[in-house]
Amino acid sequence: MKFKYILIGLISFLLLISISQIFNIPPYADDIFLIYKSGYFNELDREFIIIKDSFVAVKTLGKPEYGWIFLDDMEKKHGMKLTVYNRDGYLITAPGKKNETADLMIKNILAIKGNDIHHDIGPMKYRAVMPVTGDSSCGFCHKNIEKKPVIGAIRIERNYDAHVYYSAERILIFIFTSIILLAGLFFIVHWEPAKNVKELFDKKR
Repeated sequence: MKFKYILIGLISFLLLISISQIFNIPPYADDIFLIYKSGYFNELDREFIIIKDSFVAVKTLGKPEYGWIFLDDMEKKHGMKLTVYNRDGYLITAPGKKNETADLMIKNILAIKGNDIHHDIGPMKYRAVMPVTGDSSCGFCHKNIEKKPVIGAIRIERNYDAHVYYSAERILIFIFTSIILLAGLFFIVHWEPAKNVKELFDKKR
């Protein structure tokens, strides 16, 4: 019976936590980003991928400088910060123009992450480093495409507000969790282990 009461106490405690998380209280989406990535940030990632692909398309199908004009327009209209780097981590301010010193963080991210997106979250800022992979059409301007397909990266930074999306998301998650815990609690409360053992021995007599 002692074990039963321990289970009831534990499940009741988890149930209280689960019910409390249905309401708009901490932790919020950015607080738990490292252990659970809200769908809100997945939507931002999709937005970033569209920007990256559009930059590559504009740069490839038109003149290279058009790519930077596109990014400049995106910055002004959507309040983002967009920067382009080559595979060695140098900031590219325009076609053929790069900073004298490399950004070691970008260089290390490309070396470690490869084609994977790197995410970084700060106070009201969501940042991502999006690797740009070249193909045969990029070989005219970029060398060693076959050996080094990652030709650079775009770093995107923007403000975020996950409140509305995450509020709905957490309600669904924790209502479902609370129902499961409530069902488990109901089962444990009506569980009589001593009675079941006694009945088992009575049947064997």
